[in-house]
Amino acid sequence: MNTIGYKICNLRKQNNMSQEQLAEKLNVSRQSISKWERDEALPDIYNLESISEIFDVSIDYLVKNISIDDSPKKNKEERERIIKQANIMFIVSIALYFLDVFLLGGFWDIITLIEPIKISLFGVIVLAATILIIYQGFVRDRAKRLFPDSPEAK
Repeated sequence: MNTIGYKICNLRKQNNMSQEQLAEKLNVSRQSISKWERDEALPDIYNLESISEIFDVSIDYLVKNISIDDSPKKNKEERERIIKQANIMFIVSIALYFLDVFLLGGFWDIITLIEPIKISLFGVIVLAATILIIYQGFVRDRAKRLFPDSPEAK
């Protein structure tokens, strides 16, 4: 099991930071950092909060036995990526519907295609737009299930 001290030490080394540099940022002594890393003492809650901000991890990551990928900050980034993906799919599908309406509304006469090809092309565009609308709904639902505490889930 990874202790708080072990995690602080690893985060500090991953960020190429000395104990002295971390101590300076936290306004504590280098000896305090050394004691934390050797698990001889624990940082107080204010220092834990500062450590989590310095290394961009959650306090949960520091005190619980979870991976860094499970931290709320990483989850927020993933949630935002999924929602952005769903928004893009929605916009593209609406654009496809408008394209179809534009084509149906008279632009077809300019295109000299055989009638069955025009109808097929119209159907393919409608089908693609409909599939995108449905799929983005599944993506949003997935985001709500993965991140139930998010604003989108409420």
